[in-house]
Amino acid sequence: MPEDQNANGEHWTKESVSILKQLGWTQKGSTNFDVECTHHVKERKGHKHGVDSFFQYYDPYYQTEQGVLVESKNWQFNSITTANIKKWIQQITDCMECMQVSPTIQDLSQAPIQNAVLMCWANDEYAHSTFIERLNKVGIGSKKYPCNIFVASNYEILRWCSLINSVNSIKRDAKAFNFIYPNVPTLGTSLIKAEHLTLTHLYSKYIFAEVKQEVGNYHGGNDVIDKLVVFCYEPVSSLSLDFLYDLIRRLNFQSYPVYEIYLNEKETSIRQIVADFKTRINTQIKGDIKNPSTIEVKYLDMFDGLNNVPDGIIHFGEV
Repeated sequence: MPEDQNANGEHWTKESVSILKQLGWTQKGSTNFDVECTHHVKERKGHKHGVDSFFQYYDPYYQTEQGVLVESKNWQFNSITTANIKKWIQQITDCMECMQVSPTIQDLSQAPIQNAVLMCWANDEYAHSTFIERLNKVGIGSKKYPCNIFVASNYEILRWCSLINSVNSIKRDAKAFNFIYPNVPTLGTSLIKAEHLTLTHLYSKYIFAEVKQEVGNYHGGNDVIDKLVVFCYEPVSSLSLDFLYDLIRRLNFQSYPVYEIYLNEKETSIRQIVADFKTRINTQIKGDIKNPSTIEVKYLDMFDGLNNVPDGIIHFGEV
């Protein structure tokens, strides 16, 4: 069925805006506004394109500001069909084409608009494998200019809520917190630290951050150290943890005195794998030879979207 009522859709738009703001994105303009239709006048019979929300952030890999169109949908799962997803993506594609020359958008931002996000929330039950099957049957794109349309279902949205929840917890005891964008030689980019996450990083298996934290020293005082934090979304095994540590080495992050890894898993089933990994890595000399670096493993909160939803992240008004 369609969205239960306009108020329900409006509320989800505000919730999706809240989530993206807490990921460091800057909203441009208000929620639910219209932009001029230039390329589809005949098909749309003169109607404008509706925009749920529009954001901007600096992308270290594009090396420029980027504008992002966000479309929010709050439907029952059985109605989130391949046909409806295809229709929504077509609407987003048409809107993005007209946004390139829209005076309304140009008044809000001069950033190029190459990316969009469909925030698709199933408000009753959700089956990820079924959703992926439906999504994989959608094949559509813009014929006028290249664009990337990211789809976020309950799976991604709850993952982002989990990340926000953990970051907020870390920040309470931190002097400073920044996400790390490692340098990519093939792109000619430099290492960048920033308070926001880009779309690419939101879908990554590994997210790196630096935390400045006050710790006690042997003299009874306090020192401020830089700690490496890694949010890991790869299924945990001995091989995957070894790969993550090898990645830390290849990115030259071994100088941090502490590596703190957050796993997206339940602790019980992988406790021995994690214990063996920590023992093996912590016996290796790395970092400062007089005070070798240590590795710690923690666990992300995992939300099911129904009974277990983080307060202050989802199901609340726009911040």
